[in-house]
Amino acid sequence: ISQWFACAEDPVSGKERAKAIITHLRGNRSIAEIITNPLNATILCVLAENDVQLPEREVHLYRERMRLLLGAYDRHKDVRRLQSHPDLLDKVAFKLAFFLHSHNSRQEAMSDLEAEALRIFEGRAKPDAVRIAVQELADPCNVFVPMNFQGDYGFGHLRFQEYLAACELAANRNVNLSDLLYYDWWRG
Repeated sequence: ISQWFACAEDPVSGKERAKAIITHLRGNRSIAEIITNPLNATILCVLAENDVQLPEREVHLYRERMRLLLGAYDRHKDVRRLQSHPDLLDKVAFKLAFFLHSHNSRQEAMSDLEAEALRIFEGRAKPDAVRIAVQELADPCNVFVPMNFQGDYGFGHLRFQEYLAACELAANRNVNLSDLLYYDWWRG
């Protein structure tokens, strides 16, 4: 965390942010326990750089990351980089994470992800809006990231995919949870 902020434009401000994060972690054991890998430490530092209130739980860490990636903080910078509504981006991400997770997969070709999103949202959203949302989840949002040299995309880290799939479970009461508990992929 200190090294992350050592490269800040304003080293004094960077040191203060690092100190604030470390103090926050000392006071919040539940979040400190998961800031043990580069992904989560990076997310926390990026949130702090964007003056986002530091989360107290893992689910809040991922929720704030999604809000940041989907443009919630762009308004503060007066930047417009997305055509899609954040709600549609959220729903597409949740459903595609659930799709990948249901197939014990971490990645698919972008064309397959788009086709699945179009199938899921058929009759519920305009096809062009869904296509744009899928593309924007990759660029500029970076929710979908390249996973291999074949051009497959996924959510990067499995924990982030699990979080998004869990959001779909929370939003979609038609999923029978008891059917999923038998599979290792769903335990996390």
